[in-house]
Amino acid sequence: MPTTHEPHQRRRRRSAEERASRRSDVNATSLSSYLFPGEGFEVSGIGRNTIFNKNSPQRYKINSIDNLPSAKMCSYHGTIRLFVQVLWAHLLCGWAFGSELTFELPDNAKQCFYEDITVGTKCTLEFQVVTGGHYDVDCRLEDADGTVLYKEMKKQYDSFTFTAAKNGTYKFCFSNEFSTFTHKTVYFDFQVGEDPPLFPNENRVTALTQMESACVSIHEALKSVIDYQTHFRLREGQGRSRAEDLNTRVAFWSIGEAFILLVVSISQVVLLRSFFSDRKTTTTRVGS
Repeated sequence: MPTTHEPHQRRRRRSAEERASRRSDVNATSLSSYLFPGEGFEVSGIGRNTIFNKNSPQRYKINSIDNLPSAKMCSYHGTIRLFVQVLWAHLLCGWAFGSELTFELPDNAKQCFYEDITVGTKCTLEFQVVTGGHYDVDCRLEDADGTVLYKEMKKQYDSFTFTAAKNGTYKFCFSNEFSTFTHKTVYFDFQVGEDPPLFPNENRVTALTQMESACVSIHEALKSVIDYQTHFRLREGQGRSRAEDLNTRVAFWSIGEAFILLVVSISQVVLLRSFFSDRKTTTTRVGS
C-alpha cells in the first residue's frame, strides 16, 4: 500500500503501467495489418513497450505504448491507402487503354490514325464533329488486311464496336474531301480492350468485401463522371461554335443594313432636293 510520500519516479512508473493496461484493448488484427502488412504477423499480446508475435517468439520493440494506433486509426489509414490505389489504377487504365483526341480537319483533306490490336480484343470507336459547316464528316475503319469494317458518309456523330479478328495495325480515317470551303473540328475516342480488374482476385467465386464493393462503385462512378464531362464539353464546344458563327453573321448583316440605310437616306435627300430646285426660265419675243 503506497504511502502519500511515495517517490515521484515510482508513481510515474505506476501511471505508465496503468496507461498500458488501458490501451491493451487495441484491435490486434488492425494493428498487425497496419504495422506489418503482408508478413503473416498476428498479435498475441501487448506488453510494456513490447509486441509479441503469435507465429514466432520474436518481439518487436516500440517507443511508447501511447504511440500505438487505435483500431479506428488503422481502419482510417487503410481506407485512405486503398482509395489512393483506386484513383491511381483508374488513371493508369485511362492512359493505357484509351485514345482520345480533338483535331482540326481542313477542307479537301483526309486524316488517318493507326492502332496495333491483337486478335480477340474488343474495341469501340466513337466520334463527333464539333465545329464546321454542316457538322458532318466521312469515316472509314479498316483492319490489318485492308478490309473495310465500318464506313459512313457525312455523319455528325456515331459509335461503332467490334472485336478484332486478326492481329495487326488497324486504320481509321476521317475525310472532309467533299467540303470546299469549311474546315471541321473532329473529336474521337478509340477504346481498345476492357478495363483490368481493380483487385487481383476481383473475379473470385466468393463475394467481395464491403470495402472492395465500395471501391468498385467509386471506380464505376468516376468513369461515368468522365463520360458525362466529355459529353457536356463537346456540347458546350458545339454550342459555342454556333453562337460565335451566329454572332458573326448578325454583325455582318448589321453592318450591311446600316450601309444600305445610309445609301437610301442620301438618295431620298437628293431626290427631294431635285423637286424644289430653282430653274432658270428663258423668254423669247415673237416678231422681234
